[in-house]
Amino acid sequence: MTNGQSSRDIFSLIAQALADPRRYEILKQIARQCAPLSFSALRKEHDIGAPTMSYHLKLLAEANLIEVKRQGTRITVALRPEIVERYLRDVEHQLRLG
Repeated sequence: MTNGQSSRDIFSLIAQALADPRRYEILKQIARQCAPLSFSALRKEHDIGAPTMSYHLKLLAEANLIEVKRQGTRITVALRPEIVERYLRDVEHQLRLG
């Protein structure tokens, strides 16, 4: 969680990010990787332009679901599993499933 953002804000950002089918598929692809995934590999898999991919990654990063690293012109992304796990626990708790 970042400064100024409540857990409710983060919960809403994650829910909104995961609501889009394309972003969900992008996140699934990132999650399947053991190592950070390159921006170009994501674009090839999803056959979308760089601006569209950047937009989707921006929303996933704002929701803290992924970590984006820039090294010169190379961009890699990795899942933040602890955030996903916390979100799932929160959903379970809020819906009283556990």
